[in-house]
Amino acid sequence: MKNIKRFWKNLVDFLFPKCCVICREKNDNFLCFKCFKTINNFRNASCPNCGKDTHIGEYCSDCKNKFILTGIMAVGNYKNENLKKIIKNYKYQFIKNLAYPLSSLLISFLKNNFIPNPILKNKKNYLDNYLLTFIPLSQRRERWRGFNQSELLAKIVSQKLELKLSSDLKKVKNSMAQAKLNKNLRQSNLIGDFKWQGSDLKGQKIIIIDDVYTTGSTLNEAAKELKKHQAEEIWGLVLAK
Repeated sequence: MKNIKRFWKNLVDFLFPKCCVICREKNDNFLCFKCFKTINNFRNASCPNCGKDTHIGEYCSDCKNKFILTGIMAVGNYKNENLKKIIKNYKYQFIKNLAYPLSSLLISFLKNNFIPNPILKNKKNYLDNYLLTFIPLSQRRERWRGFNQSELLAKIVSQKLELKLSSDLKKVKNSMAQAKLNKNLRQSNLIGDFKWQGSDLKGQKIIIIDDVYTTGSTLNEAAKELKKHQAEEIWGLVLAK
């Protein structure tokens, strides 16, 4: 049996050799370090609604009362063609290995903004106060893809930073994929989409991980459900805007 498995693996590797999704050079991890460096930089933080500069992606003073989310922290810009290509290969070509370099972007962002320099004394690690969760997929969508791309990112971030991770946010409707809809339909498409099935969240600070945001409708709808259970502060964290 082992020999048969090895044979098929070798055949697949021969017919479909592993290579960097950007430069196409042979690479077992599907992304070489040289190409990774082209995306390893942070975008300027801004208000998710109006685009005004902010510290880490919080809603500005003019917009914050219109939204339940505290803000959406976007690590990169979807206009970066290399980052866009990596995310698309991760989501639609089902290359799970790309979760590791992509999650490292999220980890670096959190370290830079929530974890103090270890040389400085008496500085609290503010991430210890947060619970991680992620945007869930419908069972049908997850079966089609074979995994939840946001969940996999969240698991790696949780492991590397030793943070609590919850999978109690569930998707309870088979709504249309947001990428296919315009702004108005995006907002109405997700109403009642999510259900929190965990314990009470009174006073809890939460970070919801997703891959990309355009209008923020998905993250805001998830935040509505978490707020019903008395979550105190809710952030979105994504790879790109």
